[in-house]
Amino acid sequence: MSLEKRRAGVLFLAILTGMSIIRVSTVAASTGPDPSASPSVVSPEPTPDPTPQSLDTSSTTESPAVASVGFDNVPAGAPQRGVWALEVPAGHVASAYGLMIRSGHEVSGSGRVTALQVRMAGRPEYVVTNAETVGQLVRALDVRVDADDIVRPATSTPVSADLKVRILRVRSTRQVVQVTLPYGTLVKWSANLPVGETEVNRSGSDGVGRETVVATYRNGRLISRKIVAVQVIVAPVDEIVFKGSAKTPPSYRTGIASWYGCSGYHAASPWLPFGTVVTVTDLTNGRTVTVVINDRGPYGEGRILDLCSPAFSALAPLSQGVAKVSITW
Repeated sequence: MSLEKRRAGVLFLAILTGMSIIRVSTVAASTGPDPSASPSVVSPEPTPDPTPQSLDTSSTTESPAVASVGFDNVPAGAPQRGVWALEVPAGHVASAYGLMIRSGHEVSGSGRVTALQVRMAGRPEYVVTNAETVGQLVRALDVRVDADDIVRPATSTPVSADLKVRILRVRSTRQVVQVTLPYGTLVKWSANLPVGETEVNRSGSDGVGRETVVATYRNGRLISRKIVAVQVIVAPVDEIVFKGSAKTPPSYRTGIASWYGCSGYHAASPWLPFGTVVTVTDLTNGRTVTVVINDRGPYGEGRILDLCSPAFSALAPLSQGVAKVSITW
């Protein structure tokens, strides 16, 4: 065989051998693990033994509950962030309970826990809190405080262990009641009668009215009762008495004067004619003022005159409300 033919045979054999090696490698690669293969063809991992001996709890980072330090009825979910307040369970000392809360939980804010007494509607309760002011404490207790309610001490007061916080519930009710309007006695002087002698010219009779009363209660106890409106159903009729005198002095009467919002030196009277000039004397301090009747009223019990506010302020402060007076005309 010639040399050229031998060389050609060796080259052909080498080519065949190389193709076989490539084919084997390709088959080996195709039978290896395929990341994109379906999970159904992957053998499942063996299930670990779920016995207590095989559970590792060394990595647990949960905070210990307060109950772990001896208070079994303290909720494990005691607040750890923000401003909070907890009621002290029955049978526990407030200060000791506060220490347990402090030691069992992280406390935000100032890092201080205070035990103190709170009275709501007259009932004392002990709480522990990290609140720094009374206002924060009330909000943390989730207590509704209405506009008329009173918080003592003021909400800006710092919280301390010796502090006693009171929340006074103030409620008002409006009632309409029927009342008797008493009649008054009108004295007139007469020169036709002997001095010192009296004569009833007209008998008096009570009237009937309807009063609107606002009653205010503090923690359920009545603290004030104010008449805000009076409706006259039957007007009272004054008794008229003549007294003997050598001369005829001005007529007079005593009773209660109130005031209402109007201008000038005027007044309302239940019975004096419009335009009557009346001198009003405060029987407590002796001050006097002269007014002109231009309106009707008042009809409250024992009231004989309703002065305009400038006229009343000449006798007494408006805040006083009413004054015991005598009137002459």
